[in-house]
Amino acid sequence: MPSPPKRAAKGHVSDHGAALNKALSPEKRKKFAEKANQAYEKRHPEGTNIKKDIAKNKADRETRSVVYKLELVLFVIVIGAIIVRVAFMD
Repeated sequence: MPSPPKRAAKGHVSDHGAALNKALSPEKRKKFAEKANQAYEKRHPEGTNIKKDIAKNKADRETRSVVYKLELVLFVIVIGAIIVRVAFMD
């Protein structure tokens, strides 16, 4: 049994571009488009490469991880040396 044809919901805009064109004059549409483009360019500058940023962040995290591990090992060695010195001090 075929389903009935789809109807647009009342009060909801299904084609936002057409609705915007009807509501705004050409000058206002141009201003709106310029503002939208400026806002988009602020959020997504062309000079950034997301893959490079991700790789750089990953390398930084790995470097920090190695440094923290090295600090932990050195800390354990220092604590061990202090304990040995105190234990065998007469």
